[in-house]
Amino acid sequence: MQLFKPMQLFKRFCGGSEEHIILVMAYERFQDEGKEVVFVGDSRKKKEGSRELKQRLEYVENKLSNTERETSTLKNKHQETLRQLEEATKAQEKKQASKLADIKSDYSKLEDEHKATLCRLDKVENEKKKYLAQYGQASERCNSLSTECKDLSRKHNDLSRKHEDLSGTNKSQEGEIRRLQVIIDKMKVELATRLGQIDKFATDIARQNQRVNTSAIRDDDHFGREFANLAKDIRNWSFTHFFKHANATLPEMSEGLGEAIREIAKGANLLDIFKNRATSRRVVAGLVANKLKKHLFVPPLLGLLPMPFYEFEKMIEKTGVQKSPWLSQAISVIVKDEEFERQFGERVCNLSKDLSEMLRGLAARESNESTASKRDQKLQNIVERAAKLARDLSQQPYWFYFHRVPTGEPFDPNYMEDVGTEASMEEDDLGPCHSDCKVSLSVFPLVYRLEHVEDGGRPVTSIINRAWVTVETEESETVVEQEGGDMASEEAKGDVEPQGEHSSESCENGGGDGGSRRRRGE
Repeated sequence: MQLFKPMQLFKRFCGGSEEHIILVMAYERFQDEGKEVVFVGDSRKKKEGSRELKQRLEYVENKLSNTERETSTLKNKHQETLRQLEEATKAQEKKQASKLADIKSDYSKLEDEHKATLCRLDKVENEKKKYLAQYGQASERCNSLSTECKDLSRKHNDLSRKHEDLSGTNKSQEGEIRRLQVIIDKMKVELATRLGQIDKFATDIARQNQRVNTSAIRDDDHFGREFANLAKDIRNWSFTHFFKHANATLPEMSEGLGEAIREIAKGANLLDIFKNRATSRRVVAGLVANKLKKHLFVPPLLGLLPMPFYEFEKMIEKTGVQKSPWLSQAISVIVKDEEFERQFGERVCNLSKDLSEMLRGLAARESNESTASKRDQKLQNIVERAAKLARDLSQQPYWFYFHRVPTGEPFDPNYMEDVGTEASMEEDDLGPCHSDCKVSLSVFPLVYRLEHVEDGGRPVTSIINRAWVTVETEESETVVEQEGGDMASEEAKGDVEPQGEHSSESCENGGGDGGSRRRRGE
């Protein structure tokens, strides 16, 4: 009869430990030997068996108690080990997660770089295609050039043969060239000698005709007075016959007149000009003076000097500021010729008509034709006076220069005179603002000449007549209006007639002073 099952106890308390295995083996051995604990009859055996069983049971219980303690200890160790493993696992997982994040970041960067590389690769492929196309074109061009090179090579060979032939010819011509160079040098020396002889002959002619030419030579003061009077005549004429009343609108103007106004008042507003009577009259005076400068004063001898004479003068005259005796003598002869007198009269008439036609739209409204005729006659007198002055200038031994002051240039009292203020009309008082004022309108050009310096220095400037200008000042308009009133009063007194000699004949009857002088000569 089996009282208990030790294997169940062993398996329950010992689990799979070493002690458990030992107990199992002992129990199996006990069964194999067929020893069973039975309680039969014999009390002694019963007591011994009971005591043996108790001993074994105590042994087993001690073993089980020890096994339980060891099992508990092992469980604690096992739990501690599991906790440590979990912590280590978590730490390892964190490290792995951080590494994974780094790997993902690196992967993202690599992916972006990969995409960028693919884009660059596409561009490279496109460029490759383009370069391949260009290479194909270049190859075709190279083949074409190769063919052309072969043709040029053949031509080069032909030219080389021709060059060899020409080299032989050139060698034979070099001697001829040297001989001609010697002849040219001799001709240059002879030309220089003849130029000196021409100057000497011209000087002798001028000396022999000194009594004839002396009467035509004038000093700077004389021409200064003449130009000042001419400028006053032009100003008085413009103040007398133009813009009796202020204009609220622009008058009728041709395209040529508009360009002429912009030339002397560049950048100015035309409507602002014609709203002010005095300013508009000064514009008219500036137009006339500028036309006289361009057509009478600047061209040598009013533009009537034959061009070969002028070209020859530029070739033989060395100073650039004085006329050669030859040219001075030639001009003194030309001005006495009847053909010059005729052309002189035509020039005066044509220029007078052109000016009258150009300014017709700006003239004051006349009540009758006699006023317009008087205006045109006075204009012709001014043109004739300017032409005579230009003729006298041409007979001087030096050149005169004329400079129209550009709009916006700083005012310089040494070269300019402000005719827009009363103070500027006084030579001793040029006004307080001239240090920083700028020119707004050119009324009459600057007239000057250059004096040659014998030691080869820079020519000295001699001012004949200062330029008449108006400057940008706030008080100019009121002063100008007052001056306009003075011009009207002078006209009433009869003091504004041009100071030049009046023509006895009109342009329709033979042409100004030139025609009258020719008739007097007859």
